[in-house]
Amino acid sequence: MGGVDRLNGSTSAHIVGRKIRALRREAGLSLRELGAAVGVSLVQFQRYETGVSPLSTSRLLVISKVLGVRAASLLGEANNAPTEDYASRRRDEERELAELFASITDPAERRAILSLARASAARDGMERTSSLSRFHEYSSTLPETK
Repeated sequence: MGGVDRLNGSTSAHIVGRKIRALRREAGLSLRELGAAVGVSLVQFQRYETGVSPLSTSRLLVISKVLGVRAASLLGEANNAPTEDYASRRRDEERELAELFASITDPAERRAILSLARASAARDGMERTSSLSRFHEYSSTLPETK
């Protein structure tokens, strides 16, 4: 099999790629944004996510740093590793939140909930921006690659 590890019918590169895709989406980053932060083209980053191109250890470390997770979580460690179950649970939670919000009739309560959601989303946006800034600081210390 050419030295490729197989796990449940998927190569390790596919599994890692799916985890990276889930984390990227959770962070609200596009392929282009994360690719640029990591220093690769959108097309190359898409190849990483689909498992077509395996990741080097150094690239994996940079991606994990940008996404704010430990590299081990991308390689199969259960902690912090998103799964398809996570995406499904998140969709269910979003649906439930929308249904509950629609059932609230008190305008003051609706405004308070919206205010909380906006503040939380803004905080998360600032954390994502901060993470990318930390990556740029980190990447400026790395040697040039060709």
